[in-house]
Amino acid sequence: MTAEAKFVKPETVIAEIETRLERTGWRGKLLQEECINREKMMYLSDEAKAALYYVSGWKRKQMDFRSWRKQRRHRVKQAVA
Repeated sequence: MTAEAKFVKPETVIAEIETRLERTGWRGKLLQEECINREKMMYLSDEAKAALYYVSGWKRKQMDFRSWRKQRRHRVKQAVA
């Protein structure tokens, strides 16, 4: 086990979140703005929520954001039908 500075893990997490947000384009920037200006998730716009759902999870999604959104819309339509 190697010793790490205490700031290494938080910085690694922050870098990962920033990388994931960059993959969402303008929706990621919108999410950042709305998180600064709002207190609860229920007040986020649908576009910001889509970015949030994409960046969440233990690891990065393999597919790009556009493909992921298309797949998600398709699954939602199937669940409603």
